[in-house]
Amino acid sequence: MKKLIKYMFIMLLLSMLVVGTGSYVYLHNISNINNTSPIFETANNNSPKTSKENRALNIVILGVDHASKDDKGRSDTLIFMSYDPSTKRASLISIPRDTRVYLDKYGYQKINAAYAFYGPERSAQEVSKILGVPVDYYVLIDFQGFKKLVDDLGGIDFDVPVNMNYDDPAQNLHIHLKKGMQHLNGEQALGLVRYRYGYADADLGRIKTQQKFLKVLFDKIVSPSSIFKAGSLYDLAVHYVKTDMPTVTILSYIDDLFKVNKDDIKMETLPGEPQYIGGISYFIYDEAKTREMVANLNKPQTDNAIASDTSQLNPATIKVEVLNGGGITGAATRVAGMLEEYGYDVINIANAKDMNHVTTQIINRTQNKAVADNIKGYFKNSVVIDERPTDNKPDITIIVGSDYNND
Repeated sequence: MKKLIKYMFIMLLLSMLVVGTGSYVYLHNISNINNTSPIFETANNNSPKTSKENRALNIVILGVDHASKDDKGRSDTLIFMSYDPSTKRASLISIPRDTRVYLDKYGYQKINAAYAFYGPERSAQEVSKILGVPVDYYVLIDFQGFKKLVDDLGGIDFDVPVNMNYDDPAQNLHIHLKKGMQHLNGEQALGLVRYRYGYADADLGRIKTQQKFLKVLFDKIVSPSSIFKAGSLYDLAVHYVKTDMPTVTILSYIDDLFKVNKDDIKMETLPGEPQYIGGISYFIYDEAKTREMVANLNKPQTDNAIASDTSQLNPATIKVEVLNGGGITGAATRVAGMLEEYGYDVINIANAKDMNHVTTQIINRTQNKAVADNIKGYFKNSVVIDERPTDNKPDITIIVGSDYNND
């Protein structure tokens, strides 16, 4: 499974990796840089777009794992990044690796197979088809570079959402992390973003953790202390990043990306749901919701906007009660456990007054639409009911319906 998001990879670390504070200073102070010097290893530089344009810059970022030195690798992380130079806003869309696509000669496959069969260009093409927008360039980042980045930054303090224990000797993958705030080195951070086995919603849960980690990592990169890591970050980009973006284009965006405010970076996940087809687990994306999401790329986030980025919320401040309203044994307990994994403060688990509820209800008393919309994403079928805040009632009441087993 080994992937991501979303995280030296998720936005080329928010700024083509080298656009963080340290690398920004480095690039502006070395005297021998010109428009042909290879900041990254550049491959098949055939794109006609070689300098900054007014329209959005669209990039597909692939996090790649190699089983051995001679192994071509697998794209275990796929992230679409769109940056609008006119608004100085950026959007990141995590594409689940199990997303079902059709590849000629191979039929229906998971999207991570596009890289294995054809290479990064085909991965970018498939993302372009899904989102319905052009993709200008791809960026390939090796997992070893991610580990080195975290180590070079001195480690990252992060609140691990769940206990993580997983061993796969074939991949030399060993993940052992305890729930709670920890100081993670590169190896531990890589385990964090690759782990998905203990989440209630598997890969989608992993993506949420990756997105939270990216925010913390970005803060560390642009912190004053990172200015002394300039040479190391630059060296990291040279050895572990491959892209078809021309150097002149990278340089033309450096000043812009450095000025991007963290609050103007929107993180999304491709809308859809997991399904078993022919005994294989796929992620089936919702075309209508995808088009709606893409139409709002790089627009300001408001309280009325649907927030799929949990890092914009603090679940620990949301008090939740879960009531069994459908008569399914243990349903409320399972839902409560899932929400606790994501940090919500579950204060009550009980039966509802009646067991005649079919569809799960989410009663929202926070006056913040984003809170309910985020919780709604955990259920295949649910409705949101807004109520006024009440002193003796929790922020959110979830009445689990009898169709919960279909989730």
